[in-house]
Amino acid sequence: MDEIKEGLIRLFTDAHAIIKNFRKRTFSEDYEALKAKDGGVVFEIEEMISASDNKDALIDEVSKILPEYVAGLPKKASMTIDYNMSMAAYVIPILTSSKSDDMEVLADKTIKLWNEIAVKDLKLSKSNYEMIAGGFKKHWFCFITTAVCESENKPDDCYELRTLRGFRDDYLNNTKDGKALVSDYYDRAPALVMAIDMRPDKKEIYKDILNTWITPCVGLIEKGKNEECKRNYIDMVNCLFGKYYF
Repeated sequence: MDEIKEGLIRLFTDAHAIIKNFRKRTFSEDYEALKAKDGGVVFEIEEMISASDNKDALIDEVSKILPEYVAGLPKKASMTIDYNMSMAAYVIPILTSSKSDDMEVLADKTIKLWNEIAVKDLKLSKSNYEMIAGGFKKHWFCFITTAVCESENKPDDCYELRTLRGFRDDYLNNTKDGKALVSDYYDRAPALVMAIDMRPDKKEIYKDILNTWITPCVGLIEKGKNEECKRNYIDMVNCLFGKYYF
């Protein structure tokens, strides 16, 4: 069990070391490199569980390792975001990468205990590689707006999303700096949405984003003030990263 503990802590520590570089363009490469380096512990855990006469007790024991380890670490706000993001982006997806029932149960129990004792002010949810890689396929300029509109129970073809998609396609993508802007924020925005989604007040945050940023931006587009809208959206993303993803 000592080797399993060391392996899991090493996986978490190495994930934590790269989480600030969580980006669309590097995620798959970083995930595969981390899995190749530290993923052997998953096989060891599966082997141990398979050979056990008391799977439930063993899974319970293993599920405590990372929550108890992180419970003893410093808890500044910027740190807890990174702890949760490390688990959501890398550790849980690697733990469940084999798709075995035992590892799914282990992940569920680890997450439950994590939310109880490791990081109590944020909510860690289950994730997998396919979910994260698929999320990166969404268009960045509407990624934050999509999260806002979903929180407000607005449909995918709501006025705000149609307006911003049109702005992206008809204005931003027709200029050199606009294309660069799309590429840059497409790379970064999913991490911001993941971080906000972990917060217990996420619905209030998304409502504030709608009222403070999205609605004024749509108003600027309606008036043909495209450059002002672009500056507004840049300010929004920079502000939100500074506030929620440190």
